[in-house]
Order: sequence, then C-alpha cells, then structure tokens
Amino acid sequence: MLERWFWESGQKREAEMLGKMDRQVNKLTSLISDLLDVTKISSGKLEFNEEVFDFNKLIEETTEEISRISSQHEIVLELSSTCYINGDKERIGQVITNLVNNAIKYSPNADKIIISSKKEKGKICFNVKDFGIGVPADKLEKIFDQFYRIKNNNYHLSGLGLGLFISSEIITRQGGCIWVEPNIKEPGSTFYFSMPCNN
Repeated sequence: MLERWFWESGQKREAEMLGKMDRQVNKLTSLISDLLDVTKISSGKLEFNEEVFDFNKLIEETTEEISRISSQHEIVLELSSTCYINGDKERIGQVITNLVNNAIKYSPNADKIIISSKKEKGKICFNVKDFGIGVPADKLEKIFDQFYRIKNNNYHLSGLGLGLFISSEIITRQGGCIWVEPNIKEPGSTFYFSMPCNN
C-alpha cells in the first residue's frame, strides 16, 4: 500500500527502494519458513490438517496470488475437469507455489509458464512447464534431494535448495507422487505431482 502511494505521488526512487526492501523481507521470511519445515521433517513432526477441497480452485487461487508479484511471466492455465482431494490444502498450496516460483526463477529469459491439470484413473495430475535452463538428464533423480541446486554459470540464482525437497516430502507423505521430465521440443523442464481423487 505504501509502495503504491509512492508511485502514485511520483516518488519513483522511494517506491523502488520500498519494493526492494519488501522483496528482501519476503525472501528472508520464506527462508526461515523452509528451515523450520526441514526441522519438522527431520524430527518427524511435519503435520497435516486434512480436508476435502476442490483442487483446480486451489490452483487458481494460488496462481492468482503469484501473478500479482510476477510481472515478467504470463501464467497460462490449462485446467481440465477438476476433482476433490483429501489433503492439507495449505501444504499442497505451498507445493504449487514452490513449483511455480521455481519455474519463474529458472526461466529468466522466458515470458510465460504453463500450468496444467488432468484427471485420470482416480488421480489428479498437476504440472508446471517452464522454458528455462532445464534439468540435466543425469540430475533428474537428485533434483528433490535436500540442499541440491542446479548450477548454471550464466545466471546467479538465489536459494538453498530446500523448496523441492520440502515439496517432495509434502506430496509423498500424503500418498502422492512428484517427478520432473525434460521438455522434448522446447528448452526447459516440466514438474509434475499427482494426488488421489476423493470422488
């Protein structure tokens, strides 16, 4: 709100500084949250508050929030028929956020990412397709390891390599699967996870 006031009043320098401070605070908050989650995972205290919810609605709500703070990438939604799933809505939303933010971060020269969902054989499958630096074939199995990060000499990418590890734990501990595949015809990667439908 204050940042917007600075922009509207013509104080560009102050608005940019405030925006930068806000982004740094968000990064620090996210880092602390990730470290707390890793501690809970290591000690077996990661808990889930299960409820039945509309999966596609969660995707729409989560990506709408991300779109507000990411102006560089268009988030394209290609959602098929939805299903209700029984799981921790907040935690699964956290996974969606992690995967989408990862797609944005690792495709700095792209202008869009594609988010899809598809219901089949009693499961709902979510995927995020980016057009970025991709995941080397020999690193596909390591990508969800704790503290693992893809190295690229052309870009400086922040982070500790915890988001995908935490996402994997959240999904697999609720009976789902998570994986990544390289794009065939374009650069980049597609991250997937699936969860059992409740209906």
